[in-house]
Amino acid sequence: MKKKIIFQLCFLLLSLQLFGKNIGILSFNIQGAINGNHNVNNQVWVKQIKAIIIQANPDIVLLQEFPIKDHDKSLVNLILDGLGASDWSYYCTDEYIKSGEKANQNNIVFYNTKVILPAQFANEVINFKDKNPSYHFVKNNYQVIHFCLKDDQTKDFVLINVHTPFDKNTKWAKYYADMDELKLMYNSLKQRFQRIIMAGDFNTYRFMMLNKYFPEEYVDGKLNKYIFTSGSQEQGLLTTLTKKSLSNQIELANDYDHFVIYGIEVLQEMKHSFYQGNGYGNNYYHKIKLGDKYYTTNQEIIKEVSDHLPVFIELDF
Repeated sequence: MKKKIIFQLCFLLLSLQLFGKNIGILSFNIQGAINGNHNVNNQVWVKQIKAIIIQANPDIVLLQEFPIKDHDKSLVNLILDGLGASDWSYYCTDEYIKSGEKANQNNIVFYNTKVILPAQFANEVINFKDKNPSYHFVKNNYQVIHFCLKDDQTKDFVLINVHTPFDKNTKWAKYYADMDELKLMYNSLKQRFQRIIMAGDFNTYRFMMLNKYFPEEYVDGKLNKYIFTSGSQEQGLLTTLTKKSLSNQIELANDYDHFVIYGIEVLQEMKHSFYQGNGYGNNYYHKIKLGDKYYTTNQEIIKEVSDHLPVFIELDF
């Protein structure tokens, strides 16, 4: 009997080494800067964001456009308390962006401290100096953090939380310059680290991510080295909502939100993080459940939550 128990324990330890650790990551542009408190007050709105996070049950959460004014963290703490303040922590760009800059355009990363810890160079990398972008567009934001697994701190990785809209007044020129800067930073980090997870709102189609910026990487969990020619496009998972006034119908528009994975096995490709009540085609739904509420129109979601939908990916370390 004793030998049997020892064998079972050895098998369990070997299995953990062979199969690694599954990590779930949620990315969500919550559009806090555009509508502010939407058509509900900020506390009600953030409680819905919290419910959406809990619905996904991730280990890491990347949020873009988180509204923080004058370093007021009350909305952050509402989410933190909902996740479990004793088990979760966060990094926010408000902590190292000067007062008054991008007050409503913060990136924030929540992480489960039972699973993930800041790594040795976390403080160095969070204020990345080698290629610290000088943004052409003030809303752009690249948040870079060095993490490791709590149970195996040799397995470290760099997490990049991206928010890259373009300036409509200057068309695409400045946007391209900022994306080129992001690519330089990413390639520089690849020289230093074996694993990189980059995610967020790139305001960039998947075919452009593959064609122009990251042709050799897993974009949205899919490896595709084929370089697309003009006129030949592959549409990715649609993640934004149209502004159309539709009755009893939800219509998705653009594939702007992405994951770029380097050095980590993808267990599950990027998917929508919501309960799909019923849909048809590639971009229409009659009903979806976000957090603890069902929605049937674009307008409801945009007013109460965001004009983006949350996305989720699962990785094997």
